[in-house]
Amino acid sequence: MQRILLTFIGILLGASVFAQTGTIRGTVTDAKTGEALIGATVVIKGTTNGAPTDIDGKYTIGDLAAGKYTLLVQYVSYQNKEVKDIEVKAGQVTIQDVKLGSDAKVLETVVVTARIEKKAEIALLTMQRKSALVQDGISAQAISRAGDSNAAGAIKRVTGVSVEGGKYVYVRGLGDRYTKTTLNGADIPGLDPNRNSVQMDLFPSNMIDNMVILKTFSPDLPGNFTGGYINITTKDFPDRFTFQVNASLGFNDQATFNSDFLSYNGGSMDYLGFDDGGRQLPVSREDALPGKENFSKDITPVTKSPFLNQSYSVSVGNQYTVAGRPLGFIAALSYRKTNQYYDNGKIGEFGEKARLGRFSLNSDASLINSLNPEYTVRNNVGTENVLWGAVLNTSYKITDKSKVGLNLMHNQSGKTETRVQQGKYQDLDPANTFNSIALDFLSRSLSSAQLKGEHAFGEGVNNIKLDWITSFTVSRLNQPDLRFFSYENEPNGSIVVRSNAAPRRFYRDLTQTNWDNKLNLTIPFKLGENKGKLKTGVAYVSKNRDFSQTIFAYASNRTDFAADADGGFDFNTYVEVPGTRIQNGSQDRDVYNGKENIFGAYIMADTKLSPKFRVLAGVRFERTDISVISNDASLVKGLLENNDILPAINLTYSLTENMNLRLAYGRTLARPVFRELAPFDSFDAFGGLIYVGNPNLKRSLIDNVDLRWEMYPTPGEIITVSAFFKNIKNPIATAFSAFTPNQQVTWVNQEDAQLFGAEVELRKKLGFIGLKDFTIGANASFIVSALNIEAQELSQIRANDVNRVTELAQDGTRPLFAQSPFLINANLNYNNINSGWSASLNFNIFGERMAIVSRNGVPDVYEQPRPVLDLTVGKSLGERWKLTLKARNLLNPEYKFLINFKDAQHIVNNYTVGRTFSLGVRYLID
Repeated sequence: MQRILLTFIGILLGASVFAQTGTIRGTVTDAKTGEALIGATVVIKGTTNGAPTDIDGKYTIGDLAAGKYTLLVQYVSYQNKEVKDIEVKAGQVTIQDVKLGSDAKVLETVVVTARIEKKAEIALLTMQRKSALVQDGISAQAISRAGDSNAAGAIKRVTGVSVEGGKYVYVRGLGDRYTKTTLNGADIPGLDPNRNSVQMDLFPSNMIDNMVILKTFSPDLPGNFTGGYINITTKDFPDRFTFQVNASLGFNDQATFNSDFLSYNGGSMDYLGFDDGGRQLPVSREDALPGKENFSKDITPVTKSPFLNQSYSVSVGNQYTVAGRPLGFIAALSYRKTNQYYDNGKIGEFGEKARLGRFSLNSDASLINSLNPEYTVRNNVGTENVLWGAVLNTSYKITDKSKVGLNLMHNQSGKTETRVQQGKYQDLDPANTFNSIALDFLSRSLSSAQLKGEHAFGEGVNNIKLDWITSFTVSRLNQPDLRFFSYENEPNGSIVVRSNAAPRRFYRDLTQTNWDNKLNLTIPFKLGENKGKLKTGVAYVSKNRDFSQTIFAYASNRTDFAADADGGFDFNTYVEVPGTRIQNGSQDRDVYNGKENIFGAYIMADTKLSPKFRVLAGVRFERTDISVISNDASLVKGLLENNDILPAINLTYSLTENMNLRLAYGRTLARPVFRELAPFDSFDAFGGLIYVGNPNLKRSLIDNVDLRWEMYPTPGEIITVSAFFKNIKNPIATAFSAFTPNQQVTWVNQEDAQLFGAEVELRKKLGFIGLKDFTIGANASFIVSALNIEAQELSQIRANDVNRVTELAQDGTRPLFAQSPFLINANLNYNNINSGWSASLNFNIFGERMAIVSRNGVPDVYEQPRPVLDLTVGKSLGERWKLTLKARNLLNPEYKFLINFKDAQHIVNNYTVGRTFSLGVRYLID
């Protein structure tokens, strides 16, 4: 395999080194709209050597001897343009993009001197300025500068975006059900059965070209987003040969080389993110009383000293001529392994300052000054994370006006988590010390194949365009042999294993397929002297999910045992007791199948009513058919059938060439996910809650209004001010059941919810104060939301808080889940091309946000603000080598989750993840 790879790279390098002639390639676009111009003529001045631009506005002129040339670019109704002094070198490709201006004086020729234009960040801002929608984004250039390793780390730097749990994206304070994520414009499934969104940490940053967040609705987009529509664009094939290798090693000051790091004996393939079969279910799911010898007896954590964090990536891309037509490709591989550890029980001893707890009201809220602790425990957790990915993107131009592309991608992640808890439980003997052990391995994978095409018909500026995509994605979540074991230490030195807290093992498996199909037709027209486009199309998305959960619990005739010399207890001692057995606790309702079919059709027009006034307006129709069927035939089926009309209008007024005023209205929707409709009980292992689906849920309808002023002073600079309002009918929220004694959570439709917000962004070069190599950026969002508490839950809250001491009882509303009242990002960047030094300092903080919905009148749990400061410093060594030093999480703030009750703070969880320092090297041929 190694020999084949070296031979392949050698051929690619040889093709570039030994060629004796050079090539000029580039793209011709409209200077005002940024659209590709199909069929423009590009020739070497004074010769007949030239080429027309293709469907992407691209041209290629090859077999040029080394030297300097002048390009002449011509297109109907546009000014001719000459580009002088383009230098061509033997064996190399020179990139020269050209922007043509439309003008009445079409016979005049504009002459400019050749220059290499920066793409990436400037190109993304140009696209933002010329878009008909309100949008933000982040480029590969900005991701690299900030040193982010995956999409989740990068996207939190975008205005109005926060990331919850390191995975889930919230746009404008709205939860994951209100965010839509696509890959190259195609639907991709999430891997968490309880969530609606894609887990963004699955996408390594080296595979990403850019991420664009659309914040207003257009009829050619899916209707099921409200906060934002995120499109992850993977890297496209380059105009010339490129080869890149990256490697880095990192040190985490809480985990790396820490001999107390918690782990357990897993599988031989954990380093690749999937189980080797050793944890898989060893018996049939239907086996009621399997022999205990079939199951691993290993429920004992081990300690080890983890090695350095590691990260590697390689990518190669090029463009060839096959059968007289251009074929381009880019292939990339990446691998990352990191460790995280905390032991937050070293401060405090089981009391109010213990680091993990849950609390309740044991009296009328007006009669007490603090909450009653249900449990307070020390929490010791070791986590090992692996993420790797592979991507291959290819594109072939059948004709100048027709191309097809194939994108293949696979991402794989694995997380090994080992947890030990020790403390006091209210429901147990207060003299006893409670101990709990949990061993978990979670494997996630996502495989995607996308086939797409673009075709143009017609001549000159009157090209009709047809584009289509069909995408098939398979995602899988495998959680094999999640093990729990708990016991109590009595003061006399003995051990108690209670029958109602017997050891348990969980096996969970989720497989989902998505088949997404889109077809769009764009027809140009003129309204007076103004250009416009009529666009129509259809879409069909089919999803199928299979989920199963298998539970086995131990049972024994004996509950009292002797402790080890160190006060611990060996699980094998419990298992080997005569009569100890394993019972199957699985139920038919623990298996369900979900199907979702969405058909969409739309029509819209995008035109200018005057040179300064642009209108995009249209309507989308969506038909929804969702069914969730449990294996338990006695349970009600979860069904959702809707026909929805979703109108949209986006108005843009160009105050100047570089200043826009935007106003938009759109109606969107939010559907319940399969898990929320599935009527089965699932135990949240690490949260201690039972979740029950609700087959009677309705979809939510949302009215969105946006107002935005934006200015682009110079290329790479931006100033924006935005305001927005959203009214949500039938919002879906979690709520504790009012009729069950245990901690059972379900999903319900509330009456309505509102959200108001404002956003500001500034990106400015500092040359005007003499710091020409510095750029500063900052953005902030301020959001207020109110969700009406479900009637039964509110009645229970007020019954426990008659005098309405708490805000919940007073107002009957709560903020939307995970919605922060403010989000702030700031960055300072330095880049000196001559010296090769670059640096980026990035700061991020969010406001207090709801993390857990409480019950029985207890105030909700809020995650506290957490300032994050990252530093990246780079040094180029010649043309191809670069060293990079990254310092992540420099402030190492506490992850703190609190309940505020009267004047007291109750700590629900509190820990730190440590600072990480890494040194990386890059080798690049471009």
